[in-house]
Amino acid sequence: MKKFYFCFGSLVAILILEIIKYFSNYIVFYCFFSIQLLFLLVVCGLLFLKIKKKVYLIIAFSFSLIFITIPIIFALARTSPITSNFSYVIHAGGSMDNKTYLNSQEGFLSSIKKNQKYIELDFLYTLDEQIVCSHLFEHFSPFGMKNRPTLQDFKNYKLLNTYNGITFDWLIDQLKIYEDVTIIFDTKEEDSFALLKDMMDYSLKKNFDISTRFIIQVYSLENYLKISENLNFKRFWFTNYKSCYSPLKIKSIFSKFKNIETIVLHYSDWWVLYQTGINLGKKIAVHTLPNQLYSDFPKKRSVDYIFIDNYV
Repeated sequence: MKKFYFCFGSLVAILILEIIKYFSNYIVFYCFFSIQLLFLLVVCGLLFLKIKKKVYLIIAFSFSLIFITIPIIFALARTSPITSNFSYVIHAGGSMDNKTYLNSQEGFLSSIKKNQKYIELDFLYTLDEQIVCSHLFEHFSPFGMKNRPTLQDFKNYKLLNTYNGITFDWLIDQLKIYEDVTIIFDTKEEDSFALLKDMMDYSLKKNFDISTRFIIQVYSLENYLKISENLNFKRFWFTNYKSCYSPLKIKSIFSKFKNIETIVLHYSDWWVLYQTGINLGKKIAVHTLPNQLYSDFPKKRSVDYIFIDNYV
């Protein structure tokens, strides 16, 4: 009898986890899913050994019903998504020879030649506090975040001994030439506000206003408020990879801010959002896929942007 109560309690626990996980971020979602499978394996083992076949089949059917019906209920409750013309965002300037996170001149120009209008770049300070494009200086041997290159080092060394890195001066010159290209800002610097302020001040000295050509990715409510209230940028996307908010928390925080146009989600996080059917009231971007050949599934489900490494 104790084993039966344990099995019944496990059934209830699986049901509760099944509901909760759809309102959590994707990390919690998959943790709960793993716990559910563990419960299922233990319970099925006990049932198979100790309970009559008829009772076992009833409880096994109940388990199956939970896993099948909950997603169906959420699918039926799904609201119509906000849609727009679908666009790609070229991640880190675009890959070269299957090498990613390059932020290279060659990748940037190749993406433009393929008529791509949204290009994401990562921005960092050099050792002498100049602004360049790099993810973590990982392709600039022997440099890294703990041993940053100077601006001159950055110019002298090649990415993977092959490609040229992007300095802020070079980027401004290219944006003056290619007037329809928009840059999606990202950074691994802890203080993105200070970096953006320096970028804004420097670009104005170069007679170029980056506020009209950049979309700023923000990482939390505090980060967004500080930048939007003190700098002249107009367009913002909230990217969830640092905060890992649940869909409901994203909606409660950002739905009221009109200049946050888009919510950027990891593919796994987007899948949870899609399953719940929660309408965030914003455009949705998914990151990051190897190339557009992998993007048919989210694209057909009204995702507005997909970050890809390579536009084939």
